[in-house]
Amino acid sequence: MRYVIIVFAILAIACGIMCGGHKNESGYYTLVGNIKRTDGLSFNSRVLLSGQDVGHIESMTLRDDYTVDVRIRVFDWVKIPSDSATAIYSESLLHGKYLAILPGGSEEYMKDGDSFEFSQNSINLVRMISAGAEMLKKGNQ
Repeated sequence: MRYVIIVFAILAIACGIMCGGHKNESGYYTLVGNIKRTDGLSFNSRVLLSGQDVGHIESMTLRDDYTVDVRIRVFDWVKIPSDSATAIYSESLLHGKYLAILPGGSEEYMKDGDSFEFSQNSINLVRMISAGAEMLKKGNQ
């Protein structure tokens, strides 16, 4: 009997590890943000609201105008004001990026298929550091 419990525990842990990142898609709704620069953002990147995970990136599609439609899946219990915006932030200098939802103040909420009116582009940290170094170099001359 002890071995049955141990085997069951091992199978439960293995299933948790293998299935942990996959959520039931019926518990989500889809929103779209149109963004000019998505550097470092990728399929399945985290979506955060007030620092809490509320969904993930479902897909990214390049449009004819060279902007990117970012489709996100948000848990259906999360209510997002209709005047909210999105922004792309770095998790750290060494890790990837995530999409943050910046909540607005509207009393109306976004519905499945709605689009964010405003989106902040990704900031390229390497380019920003290089520009700062160049400014310091010019200042020392």
